[in-house]
Amino acid sequence: MANTLRFSLGFAFILFFSTITIGQFSKEWSYVHGAKDETLLSFVIPDFSNAEKLDLPHRLNLPNSVFWYYKKLKTKSNAILKLNADDGAQVWVNHQRIKPNKDQNFPFQNTSDSVEIIIRVLNNAVAGGLRSVEILDGKDVNIPENSSQTQIQSSTTTLMSKEKNIHPEKEEISFSFWGDSQGGWNTFSVFAQKMAGFKDDFSLGLGDLVADGSRDSEWTSLRNAIEPLQKKMPLFFIPGNHDYDGYYDDLIPQNYLQHITGEKSGKTYYDFYVGRAAFIALDPNCNFPLSIDDEQQKWMLQTMQSSKWKEADWRFIVIHQVPYGQGWQGYEGDLFIRNMIDTLANPYQIDFVLSGHIHDYERLTKKCGDHTTTFVISGGAGGGIEPKESNPVPKMDRLIKQHHFGRMMLQKNKAMMYIYDINGDIIDQLTIHKSNK
Repeated sequence: MANTLRFSLGFAFILFFSTITIGQFSKEWSYVHGAKDETLLSFVIPDFSNAEKLDLPHRLNLPNSVFWYYKKLKTKSNAILKLNADDGAQVWVNHQRIKPNKDQNFPFQNTSDSVEIIIRVLNNAVAGGLRSVEILDGKDVNIPENSSQTQIQSSTTTLMSKEKNIHPEKEEISFSFWGDSQGGWNTFSVFAQKMAGFKDDFSLGLGDLVADGSRDSEWTSLRNAIEPLQKKMPLFFIPGNHDYDGYYDDLIPQNYLQHITGEKSGKTYYDFYVGRAAFIALDPNCNFPLSIDDEQQKWMLQTMQSSKWKEADWRFIVIHQVPYGQGWQGYEGDLFIRNMIDTLANPYQIDFVLSGHIHDYERLTKKCGDHTTTFVISGGAGGGIEPKESNPVPKMDRLIKQHHFGRMMLQKNKAMMYIYDINGDIIDQLTIHKSNK
């Protein structure tokens, strides 16, 4: 039953109390792992009477999971709850759901001598959990309206190309690709300048464009960094899990929509065509747990059955999370994406799958039935690079833990890929040949 509240009153006497009303609270939180069948809207708040006791920060390598936290504080003050949670959080204060304000903090009014805080953390990445909780002075608390998000400003110039069919008669094209700029603006600014120096037909961002999708300052930094590239060529994007941060009430990433597409709502998956190449951009992050829902899958299959897709020389799937990946210890890629691509690659002749998510560069070329598909991870455009340790499987053909961006040049029967480091040097290259049709 959706949003059903269930509490046990018999456990209150064992809970930890604090007399401090302002400050950080890291000690003695009660923790319960969420049920396997929890979704964004369908869940039951757990009984914390036998909960595990732990201190923050708390993170687990459990993708597509829910983590519940509870703490009781002794206070009469109005206050503002500031959280650092991966990927998103929902909050209850004294058993009442609290909506975030425009800064994605949680203001509340309290008149009793204590306050009960419940935090539900939704993890759509690999590692997730509750990093920190801070209570700020709430003298001027304003409880937000029912809508938890800021309003879209129609005057904002959008970054995404409005044209989804570019140079239809062009036989040879080139483009740059990059992912996970994610707050590393000095590095990404260098890459944007270098990509702008090529005479490519477009550039493609592979998600996690920012570190926290709810913060306006992040999108301003992205705009400033990407400006040289935007002036030179059309841009295409897909959202990543961090672009949804702060929007786990309804999974409508309003800042992404405002800055990237200019829409107040709408689908974050789409197809586009450049020359003789066809691209399907998918978004599993619009669901919790992470998935390609029935509507998106139906659209994808219809697109793959279209004449534009069938007649293309090269066919790409673009998706932030990866089907195969080795560079993040404890993560092999998302199994549902792997199964989906492995099933579709041969009948629909998928040539490349481009992803981000893991902060490194990886590639793998493998046979899917009678067809050869190349999987590319380009997650090194600015965010912190993954640690030295990697997962033992799957064994990728190439793995480089270094900031980078990529470029692809497509001819009728040949694809050439080049990967560049921060100095503009080529650190990997690959050529794929196709037989004549």
